[in-house]
Amino acid sequence: MSNIRDSRVANSLDQDFSSDLELAILLHERNQLLDSFKCLEIAYKNGEPLAIYLYCIHLREGIGCKPNQPLAFQSLLNGIYQLNNQIVNQSDTVELHNQNVNQSVKSVQTDQIDLHDVDVKTKTDEKLQRQQQLIQLKTRITCVFIISLLTYEVGVCYMNNWGINKNKKSGIYYISIAASLGLDKALEHMGHLWYKGNGVKRSLLMAAKNYRLAYKDKRHSPMGMTWIWDTKYDMQSDGKVYDHYHQIYPKYNHRHIPFEKRDKRCFWCRD
Repeated sequence: MSNIRDSRVANSLDQDFSSDLELAILLHERNQLLDSFKCLEIAYKNGEPLAIYLYCIHLREGIGCKPNQPLAFQSLLNGIYQLNNQIVNQSDTVELHNQNVNQSVKSVQTDQIDLHDVDVKTKTDEKLQRQQQLIQLKTRITCVFIISLLTYEVGVCYMNNWGINKNKKSGIYYISIAASLGLDKALEHMGHLWYKGNGVKRSLLMAAKNYRLAYKDKRHSPMGMTWIWDTKYDMQSDGKVYDHYHQIYPKYNHRHIPFEKRDKRCFWCRD
């Protein structure tokens, strides 16, 4: 692998690559897929979040290697477990660092040391602590985003029989987890499932809710999807749209509902 790295870098560009992932991306852009996949495999073993996702997709689709869907499915699950452990380890290191800082402050208070030196040390410690917290926050955000991508791909594998037996219930479960993490692609997929009634009971309300979260704004919604912004699909703060009467009579016979029980946002109760 070192021969590949030295030869490609010498022949392509005089750059210093900080990770195997950057080299894999460069080789992929130059259509050298075999070498790119080897670099991705090394980055996957090193635990880089983006490399884990790209390695699984390359392995499933057969980009630079023979397609192996069962191994790709197992690598998706292993990647979720690995990134989850990284987040847990980061939280543990933050707690240990805070404990060490508190102990050092207590020791300084007990000992007789120059106050000016103490202020300088505390300021430098605070700056270093803030920098470390920012780095850890960025890595945690990327890990959570890659976990959402990996869980979505696991759900897609269940839905399409890729490396695992087809199971719509498990596929919808994993896709819903990715949607709860805020992945736009998973939210759009869940909206499509609710709209078509594929594996779930058909509900235009839930479809509109997921589509709205995916598109964020009416201006960004694609053509033919303006119906999701209708007022009759607005939800209350408690997550319910209408009361008991509206659940029993969703689209008809609303005239016999008492006037005080009518909802102004209901399209069928406006008269």
